[in-house]
Amino acid sequence: MKLTFPYKILSWWTDYPTQAATAQGVGTLPPVPMNQLLTNILILTIVACDNQVDNKIVEQGKDTSSISSSEKVDSVNLNFRDDKGLKQGQWSSINKQKEVEIFTYRNDTLNGYYSIGNSPWRHEGNYKDGKLDGIDRTYAGNRVEHMRFFKNGEAIWWVSYAADGKNLIPLKGFQIADDTALHIVAPFHSGQTWYEGDFISTKHFKSKYLSHFQTFMTGIHKTYFENGKLRGQVNYNNKTITEYDSLGQKIYSTKLSDYEIHKQTFPALYLE
Repeated sequence: MKLTFPYKILSWWTDYPTQAATAQGVGTLPPVPMNQLLTNILILTIVACDNQVDNKIVEQGKDTSSISSSEKVDSVNLNFRDDKGLKQGQWSSINKQKEVEIFTYRNDTLNGYYSIGNSPWRHEGNYKDGKLDGIDRTYAGNRVEHMRFFKNGEAIWWVSYAADGKNLIPLKGFQIADDTALHIVAPFHSGQTWYEGDFISTKHFKSKYLSHFQTFMTGIHKTYFENGKLRGQVNYNNKTITEYDSLGQKIYSTKLSDYEIHKQTFPALYLE
């Protein structure tokens, strides 16, 4: 008995450029290099596992993108050069750490979505004219661990979302790169605002790998539910805190010194 296979099944087994296979009714089949085959399998796996995560570009609160990461990965038209030899669209590869890299190009310049990593850890963000721009996230599965905001290739602020995402008062806090005052608007992975408030830089920390300023929260800070409802408000001017449920009903409003009521942890300097 002679077994025949359709092209799509047989081509997955063909990995040497010197050997092609023939199946009944489909003619001579082209070879598929093994390294390209493995790359495509890894890319398709990441896309399939990550279709719940949205990537947004946010400029200090201005939402300029609503395209999900799965929609941004074109698994068919990868690694394309135009007739001038310039990279166009999405390019994929596996780096020295055996992580899948996906970058988007326009005329040989990084422009658009990028992703680096394998499940469960992955970094995701955007480039604009060859420079990192907007929100950059680190994921553990579908959970956001860290978040950074870039402008013109420079990190402006960053925060540990995994540590502070459930708090009305950030425990680890936001860090900023410059000695300045800054209004920060940080989004959920869906793009809806999670946190906003004013920060002032104070003590400067500098090491071989990182330079940042410790921040001091001032004015009114707000946290939100993903449905857009206000979750909490902390007024650092009059030392009060208010919390709401997901329907917008007030749970309590009290002083920052009333730990037994609000159960938030924060530095004592905010009571001075």
